[in-house]
Amino acid sequence: MGVLDIMVALAVAGLSMPAGASGGAERPTPRYEISVERLQVAAATGKSAGDVLSDNNLKAQLESRLGDTDVVRAIVGDAVLAEMVEASHVPTYTPDRDGRTVLTVRLILDDRSSLDFRLPVRRTTADALEDTARTAGGARIAPGAQ
Repeated sequence: MGVLDIMVALAVAGLSMPAGASGGAERPTPRYEISVERLQVAAATGKSAGDVLSDNNLKAQLESRLGDTDVVRAIVGDAVLAEMVEASHVPTYTPDRDGRTVLTVRLILDDRSSLDFRLPVRRTTADALEDTARTAGGARIAPGAQ
């Protein structure tokens, strides 16, 4: 399956390739924005992205919850999840030990700040992308600067 075939399959599923994707090191990366309330993590109530960065326990709870299959299914739907799993079986030349198809979720916290999480399809926990933390106004929140 070539890049064009992957792009067509992803378009049918409502996904897209990242900008500049050429099939080499690039991977399909859908992005979804969700409110923290959808994860039902009580410890996240009233917290900001800065709070998440400074609290490893809270960050781990959110990473774990975003890796839950039922949560992912609720975010992307059955058809998209099936397409992502199928796309994860497409061989690439990228030595990525986490998998080939990645779901990126932007989590919107109660104060409207945000933090992105990366979930390779074949993993059961997401990874917080600390350099993506932003205030409600879009200013970068530096890890460790809280």
